[in-house]
Amino acid sequence: MSRIKVNDRVLVKESGEIGTVVTKETIRLEGNRVKVEYIVKFGDGFENYRAFGRKELSVVKGTGSPSQRSSVKEYTYESILEDGRIICIVGLVGIAKYKALDIGDNGIVPLTVKRKTLNVGYAICHPGDRYEYSLGLNIARRRAKERPLAKLESAFGGEFDESFVGTILAHKAEFIADNIERFIGDDE
Repeated sequence: MSRIKVNDRVLVKESGEIGTVVTKETIRLEGNRVKVEYIVKFGDGFENYRAFGRKELSVVKGTGSPSQRSSVKEYTYESILEDGRIICIVGLVGIAKYKALDIGDNGIVPLTVKRKTLNVGYAICHPGDRYEYSLGLNIARRRAKERPLAKLESAFGGEFDESFVGTILAHKAEFIADNIERFIGDDE
């Protein structure tokens, strides 16, 4: 049995629902025994948070946060709209290197400039289609790499931490939801 961590995507064995673990609570029982419960988020609003025991959940494989193939860190965010559409947002944080020339006391000196970048991609699932998380994730990743919805760049290396990226992704999901007509039909 794999260990369940906060931000893991989990499957509820009984119902087949997929959600994200937002926190866990350790409850002390008699003696030295403890019970761990996980709070799982299934959508927006408090009514979509439920508690489960470890044996009721299983981790959805292949959707972890950091990418294993490169130094790019991946963050995800999902939003379910009132009409049933599901928006999957991906933020890829990486390092961009540029060749530059510096004019100083010693003349022109070539140097390499590093910048931290955040590329945001999205995927939208139509309410009539069956939702497949991995397909939405792949579409959002491809868009983040090839033609991002947003691209931010920073000279400060600590700029794009988890809370900052999460806020940006939530904001972009809200923007898409408010302007859905601008995004429908874009090679969905």
